[in-house]
Amino acid sequence: FAFSPELASMASQEFTIIFPILVGVGFGIPLLVLLIYLLTRIVVVQKSTAMVVERWGKFHRRLDAGLHLLVPFSDRPRTLTWRDSQLQKEGGRPVNRYVERTMTAIDLRDSLMEFPGQKIITRDNVEISVHPVLIYHIEDPVRAVYEWYDLSQCVEKLVQATLRAIIGDMGLDDTLASREEINRILSQKISQVCLNWGVRI
Repeated sequence: FAFSPELASMASQEFTIIFPILVGVGFGIPLLVLLIYLLTRIVVVQKSTAMVVERWGKFHRRLDAGLHLLVPFSDRPRTLTWRDSQLQKEGGRPVNRYVERTMTAIDLRDSLMEFPGQKIITRDNVEISVHPVLIYHIEDPVRAVYEWYDLSQCVEKLVQATLRAIIGDMGLDDTLASREEINRILSQKISQVCLNWGVRI
């Protein structure tokens, strides 16, 4: 095997061309991936929404509307689980189904919560069907996220139980004649409990 100076110079020219390409690819691709990851840590919180951020699994801060930067690898938005009941027909019969959704941006506007219909027995043993609707807004997103796993389900069960207790103490005629009184008593009984959960009724 003979060593040729021409072969050595060609190899060195190829090496001087290929080496910068290899270094560029070796450092460029990881830097590009890191840059893309850092760009995903920029969060835009829309108007009338808020976001709860945890650092290393503990509450760190509440983000209001605007542009925010989350610290890579340590900050993450906390999710809120919300379940809506939807009335669907199955075999010609109405059935309540729950649709679960998780969100990181918490809507702070007034919203409507519609509950499935329920049958309540009045004081004079008459069964009536009630379809409650509630207007609410999340006042404290931190409490709404950390107090309960499924806040909407808790509010729904609280309203249903309180409504059963109120209407159960009234006769049929009183129930039909005093809707405003039922609304006032219901709001009075559940508003403080819901306020502790971060929701204003």
